[in-house]
Amino acid sequence: MSKTSEEGNTRWDQIMGNFDLLFAQINDLGLIQQELKTQVTAAQEEQKKIAKQVQANGQTVASLTIRQMEKEKLEDSSDNASVVSAEETVLIMCLLPRLMTTSQAHPRGPMAIPTKNSYPTI
Repeated sequence: MSKTSEEGNTRWDQIMGNFDLLFAQINDLGLIQQELKTQVTAAQEEQKKIAKQVQANGQTVASLTIRQMEKEKLEDSSDNASVVSAEETVLIMCLLPRLMTTSQAHPRGPMAIPTKNSYPTI
C-alpha cells in the first residue's frame, strides 16, 4: 500500500509542479500585457501630438499660400498689364480654332458669334 501511496504522492507533486509552471506563465503574460498597454498608450499620445503638428503645419501652409496668392495678385494688378485668368485662357484656346476658321473663310466679313450649342465641351 505504501508503494501506491508513494506513486499517488509523486503524481500529486507533478500536478502541483505543472500548476506552478502554468501560474508562472500566466503571471509573465500579465506582465507582458501591462508593458504592451503602457507602450500602446505612449504611442497613442505620440500619434495625437503628431496629428496636432500636422494640423498646425497644414494651417501654416494654407496661410502662406493665401498670402503668396494675394501678393502675386497685387503684383499683377500693379503691372498695368492685361491679366487673363486660367478659365479665360481655356475658353480662348477652345474658341480660337473655330474663330480662325471663320475668319479665314471670311477675311473681311463679320466674324460669326458662337452660339451656346457651338461651344466646344471641355
